[in-house]
Amino acid sequence: MHKIINRAVICCCVLLSGCATLFTAKINTLRIESDPPGATIKDAEGHENGTAPYEFKPEQGKTYSFVVSKEGYENYKIDIKPKPDDFALFGDALLLCLPCIVDLPSKAYLTYPKSKYVADMTRSRQSSEEKESHSGRQLTGSRVYINVLPPDIKLNNKDVLGKVNNSDSKYNSDKPLSFIGSPESRADDICSEFKNYSIYPLQCGINKFTPDESMRRVVPEKQLNLKMSVDKFTYDLKHKSERYDGSGQMETTWKLLDPSQEMKVVMEKSATVTAQFNGNQIRYLFSDLLRKSVDEYIVTNKVADFISSKELTSAELLKGEEIQIRNRVAPKFEKTKDLINYCIKAVVTIKTDKGFGSGAVISSDGFIVTNEHVVENNKEVTVKFNNGFSLKGTVVKKNASADLALVKVDASDLTPLSLLNSEAEIGEDVFAIGTPADISLEQTVSKGIVSGKRVIEGLKFLQTDVSINPGNSGGPLINQSGEIVGINAMKIIAQGFEGLGFAIPSADVIKMLNLVIK
Repeated sequence: MHKIINRAVICCCVLLSGCATLFTAKINTLRIESDPPGATIKDAEGHENGTAPYEFKPEQGKTYSFVVSKEGYENYKIDIKPKPDDFALFGDALLLCLPCIVDLPSKAYLTYPKSKYVADMTRSRQSSEEKESHSGRQLTGSRVYINVLPPDIKLNNKDVLGKVNNSDSKYNSDKPLSFIGSPESRADDICSEFKNYSIYPLQCGINKFTPDESMRRVVPEKQLNLKMSVDKFTYDLKHKSERYDGSGQMETTWKLLDPSQEMKVVMEKSATVTAQFNGNQIRYLFSDLLRKSVDEYIVTNKVADFISSKELTSAELLKGEEIQIRNRVAPKFEKTKDLINYCIKAVVTIKTDKGFGSGAVISSDGFIVTNEHVVENNKEVTVKFNNGFSLKGTVVKKNASADLALVKVDASDLTPLSLLNSEAEIGEDVFAIGTPADISLEQTVSKGIVSGKRVIEGLKFLQTDVSINPGNSGGPLINQSGEIVGINAMKIIAQGFEGLGFAIPSADVIKMLNLVIK
């Protein structure tokens, strides 16, 4: 009986000398997928094997190399290499399969680390020939220009974004940097990708750039505005050793707005992209998906060609028919308070069914200047004067591209302010009068200086440190002589610095509304 057992042990050892075929995890089929699907699969010699998803049966221990290609995308290389199966070696060691352990290079011990490989493909950049092929405007370096507005991220506090280690991961609005990064970085990601396609943002988020003198002759006066929103951001990740591994998806909406047509949407497209991810912070996945979404949007919709072929109406062409204004110069006052009390009489509150803004009386017979965005599409507005009386005002002219409007009330012997037909100087004392924030605060006065001159979206602005709030829009910026040096138009607020006010110079108000001062 003892001899029989010994013989059985010997037989087992001999049989298990090939035990790697027993213990090694067998992968019968390998699969290659592509994102987007349908990519061509070629081997190292360039022979076409099929299209993704592509499956094949590997030879044991063989190394494979593939190139995944698709029109409009960068080539993606996949190397599939087998590796020793430590479990099989351990099993042989337990069974004292010494011949197997000595024969480590045996292909019987080699297996493939995974059965599925995904080519996460990236949109290809334009070649120099493609960049030069754009027709339309002839611009230096074949560039086209655009204004990229701050993106909208439609995430709400406690929204379930996805899974981390199979548990729900919720968005925390108190810690947005952990999920999506800073607002500045989101805009920068978009602008950087646009530049890769020779689409040059003159505005990136809240930051606006003034072309230098060498560019002015080729940069169009107005640019289309891009407004995008992230409608959905999801992921399925594993978190281990400070690393996240898995995949994510993003859904976005892209709108091109025409400033010469009251910001009419001239192109609206959506994009859905996915990406594989391995990194230490979820916000990097967000950035990867955002850049990939930009690539998808630009290439699929031929955005550069669309921008270059789009002819925008300039503010100069929208000035309309000539209107004559009878002007009256303000009297001279020894004290500033007396001058301000006089000017207040010429500042009005303009009300619509959607809100209110400010305006400045520029003629005794009832012409009033304000912003186009104050009156919007209304043909009639309510004009309230500082003495409490209100009159119906008719919108007689609008220049949406310059954000200016002219309102007329049926009145006579009003107190007007004159429009300065020259530029204010940097450092000059000015004050603003208007209705900031709340309508009960009408005819509020704030003082400051002209702190700079800027060109934004092709239009000139006076920059001022005067305190300006939303209701001040359309109100006058006045110098010490009681002259209107500008019409307050907008305010920029960003983290880390105080708000800056911007006013349309009065000389441009005269020009863009085609006013003739008598």
